[in-house]
Amino acid sequence: MGVSLSPFAGYESVLFMAEIPDYRSSLVFVRECSDHAARCLFFEHLAANMARLHGHGLIHKDGHFDNIGWIGQQSLVWIDNDIRRAERPAALRAGFRHMQRMLRSTARDAIHAREWHYFNECLRSELARWPKAGILIDEV
Repeated sequence: MGVSLSPFAGYESVLFMAEIPDYRSSLVFVRECSDHAARCLFFEHLAANMARLHGHGLIHKDGHFDNIGWIGQQSLVWIDNDIRRAERPAALRAGFRHMQRMLRSTARDAIHAREWHYFNECLRSELARWPKAGILIDEV
């Protein structure tokens, strides 16, 4: 465990660390995995997690593939959590668009166009389940 009490930061941060068996960076996963069903399952989990996060009115300011782990091809773990509450719908939209750009830029060519389409369809469906996230469906 580590603690940072920076006099220049407006907040304190605490770091907890533990080894996670079967942890794999999702960036490594999308670059190396060729199993179509496993990739689809990953995109479904990612869409559900993103929708839940934004559905609670939260923004992950550093949400990209290198900060999302894929454990045993069953569950996601988010690391480097720079999460903020969106004070206004416009801020939620901006944070959502920023995360989408970060995901695309870190994936580069590791995700095919048809996979982005599948992920976006999953994401639209999941966003519709959360009242606060409904405003984001048109952003996908």
